[in-house]
Amino acid sequence: MKKILLSVLILITFLTIGYALRSLISKPVPSDQLSEPTNSLPNTQQELAIITVQPVSQNKLSPSDVRTQIVSAIFSENYTPLSSSMTQEVDVRVEGTDCCGKIVYTEALKKLNDLRGGGTWSFVDSDERIGKLKTKSPNYYVDNNAVVGVSDNGYAVSFQLNNDGRIQAISFSTDFEKVLQ
Repeated sequence: MKKILLSVLILITFLTIGYALRSLISKPVPSDQLSEPTNSLPNTQQELAIITVQPVSQNKLSPSDVRTQIVSAIFSENYTPLSSSMTQEVDVRVEGTDCCGKIVYTEALKKLNDLRGGGTWSFVDSDERIGKLKTKSPNYYVDNNAVVGVSDNGYAVSFQLNNDGRIQAISFSTDFEKVLQ
């Protein structure tokens, strides 16, 4: 009788331990207990953000709403929300390089990461630097539907919208002065 009781007790102990281990293994870790991402893996975090982009819809958008969204994305350096305002393919042009031509919008979002660290941005049309850009490079920085910005660190960007209010082209430079030459 003692052997049976001891066997049952051992069986209950193993089942309890097994259940506890299974609960620990399958339990998700709360986000506040996760470690901060390190700078050694910046692309991993960016690529994960790209996976969660919104599909491009076919509805017409308000250019003023898209402008607000663009300015917010540039200021926050979080470009993912722009996905819902882009065409399927976006013509991306980086001043002084051969990059990029027409690329899918998810790749265009990744390319916008080059604008990180631009500093303080201005999207005010009366900004003298924007006026110079429009005069020197009108094909890329002048358009009734263009959203043009310049930063205090010498960056410049132009988002050109199509007739549906969607971002169809992006031109930018990390050296504003080169555009003016």
